[in-house]
Amino acid sequence: METRPEEPAEDIDLPRQLRRRFILFNVQQAQQFIAAISGHKYEALFALAITAGMRPSEYLALNWPDFDLAHGTVSVSKTLEWRKGGWGFEDTKRERSRRMIKVQNWVVALLRKLEDEARTAETKPRDLVFMSHRGGPIQKTRFVWHYFKPLPNSVGLPNIRP
Repeated sequence: METRPEEPAEDIDLPRQLRRRFILFNVQQAQQFIAAISGHKYEALFALAITAGMRPSEYLALNWPDFDLAHGTVSVSKTLEWRKGGWGFEDTKRERSRRMIKVQNWVVALLRKLEDEARTAETKPRDLVFMSHRGGPIQKTRFVWHYFKPLPNSVGLPNIRP
């Protein structure tokens, strides 16, 4: 019978890694943020982001068929990722990340308005809900740093993670 050499680190308890606490808006701050996004070109995107609890890669991957605006729901099943060679959709990071989310009525109204604008502006229908000014997918990092991060700061709100 073969014996293995003793592993010297086997009985060592490693310290727990501390998790960062996220800063969240309170109700008053959320209302202030919502007022600040009014009329912004990404108003519907910001509204969904702040109310639905989705990751940026999830809400940037949404297609119109993911929404059931009549019932006020959105189905999250994929993420938008940049790979060598271009944009692609991936399954969510975890199985439990696939979920159905109830969308608030005022956000549904913004999404309906966005859908109507997309239909009238485009000669061909598009599936991707949120697009860059160039007509392609929105790059997560660029969106966060160029559009999301400056907004709370501009109205005196704390810097939060989208």
